[in-house]
Amino acid sequence: MKLRQLAFTLHRYIGVMLGLLLVLIGLTGSLLVFGNEIDRFLNPQLLQVTPQGQRVSIESVLKTAQQTYPDQKPEHFVIPDEPNEVYTMVVGGHSSGIYANPYTGKLLGSRLPRQSLKGFLYDLHVSLLSGQTGTLIVSIGGVMLLVLSVTGLILWPGWGRLVTGLKIRWRSPWRIVNYDLHKVGGILAIAFLVLIASTGVAMSYWDQAEQLIYSLTNTQKVADSITLPAFDQPPLKLEQLLTVADAALPGAKTVWIDLPETPQTALRVRKKFPQEADPYGWSFVYLNQYNGDVLRVDNALKAPLAARIISLWYPLHIGTFGGTGTRILYLFVGLALPMLSITGFLLWWNRTYGLPTKRRRHRV
Repeated sequence: MKLRQLAFTLHRYIGVMLGLLLVLIGLTGSLLVFGNEIDRFLNPQLLQVTPQGQRVSIESVLKTAQQTYPDQKPEHFVIPDEPNEVYTMVVGGHSSGIYANPYTGKLLGSRLPRQSLKGFLYDLHVSLLSGQTGTLIVSIGGVMLLVLSVTGLILWPGWGRLVTGLKIRWRSPWRIVNYDLHKVGGILAIAFLVLIASTGVAMSYWDQAEQLIYSLTNTQKVADSITLPAFDQPPLKLEQLLTVADAALPGAKTVWIDLPETPQTALRVRKKFPQEADPYGWSFVYLNQYNGDVLRVDNALKAPLAARIISLWYPLHIGTFGGTGTRILYLFVGLALPMLSITGFLLWWNRTYGLPTKRRRHRV
């Protein structure tokens, strides 16, 4: 079987079989590009505040949260990027969140992820609301999207004449217009679809993909956690430790704090340099919570190749690497998936069930 015929067969049947899945992934992905903004718009009483001067200490907010929710120990503390955003305390991995006004310390409420539209869309996008089984199905869909991209590239008619591959014949019969929309939309979106699909699969199976990157780049991976010896003194105040972290990575903004899970766990402060593409940054400071010693500093701007590649997965997947412009672009790339699925299905239907009339000379 010739390469083009093989590509056509794979492209045709994979597209038909995965059409609905790709429509779902594309639509949810497009909405999630601006998921935080949508979430704040729909839940202003929980996620928006009026700036009122200085922020209260993180320590006091954590204390209030632990008194109010004694059965829920915050594991991560997210510091807002904008003045009108709230403090977020993540509980149980990512199973629920507690929200507080950063200027008054007042708790605004808590919720489970699926209690928000954003959480529901995220779970639907990542796992089809079906846990590991759904994640596997979505990952297979991502791999098949890569196959569709490669085969579509082989089949694109613009290799011989560029204008043919980029022209939409609007005044032709609907079959021709449908085909042209498919070929032009596909070639314009293909680079971004490959990026989105490959990074999505990598993040779904993070440990395996991370190990592969470190092996391919011949880089030694450093342990993510640091164990402390036993101390007979209470931990330092969080603000003191954050001051030390600021001095360890000057110019980087604190965005996330991984609170110690045990007395022997180091405090990890996640920071972001303005040059970093990841919205949460990929720089870390590990601190001894008892005496403030800096145990390790991971500077994203000086990281080894493997770490720099991995740090790009998330921003390349959601489109934050170029600011608002690339996010808007990704919104339309996500919408391209439903368009390509629908036009591809119509192409298949026309070839399979179309009536053999004289107009079939326009068949594509």
